[in-house]
Amino acid sequence: MTTSILQRFGGLLEPTNFYIVSVVAYSSSNRPENIGGITKEAVEQVGPSIFAKLREALVKSAPLVGFPRTINSLRELALNFPKTFPNEFSRASDEQVNTSVRGKLYFEKTYGKVTDRVLNSMQSSSSDLAHIAIDYAYGKVLSFNEVISPLETSLMIIASLVPQDVNPQLRGHLKGALNHGATKEQVMAARNISVAIAKDSGIVFRGEVESL
Repeated sequence: MTTSILQRFGGLLEPTNFYIVSVVAYSSSNRPENIGGITKEAVEQVGPSIFAKLREALVKSAPLVGFPRTINSLRELALNFPKTFPNEFSRASDEQVNTSVRGKLYFEKTYGKVTDRVLNSMQSSSSDLAHIAIDYAYGKVLSFNEVISPLETSLMIIASLVPQDVNPQLRGHLKGALNHGATKEQVMAARNISVAIAKDSGIVFRGEVESL
């Protein structure tokens, strides 16, 4: 299954981005059993340094796909770690950072001119949700860029959202990826790879998946 997706879509993204999108799309599709094979292939194609990026991509997906799926996927990834691979707390440097401010700036960069509309929509539903989104999801998780870049994070978000069939959120993040430096070709490649993985995982979409 993984090999066929690599053959069909591997050339659409450079290898690191391809494997980030693949592991997160499988995690979001609740198919952690496929992550071990992707990890081994990623090491063969890119090298052991990709472990840190794959792990961080899954960690960053937690607020999007949920902790249970993330835990199961990280467990599969960990089974393929080399024994010498460090397991350090990468966010230790955030102790001196105002992550709430950083999260608000990242949120604004993502949504651009529609930032106020998106934030007001969340606040009208729940002020608590809006604060959690900015302070936690964007502040402590998504805006931390020391392991994977904003562009890589944007592609990870697309891979997280596509299998969940949540077009309203996907629409904003397809455009948001452009704001973080992705090309339209990269955005659509991440979207198409994620659609293929979701379908291969048995997900049936209710309609056409959002596109640029």
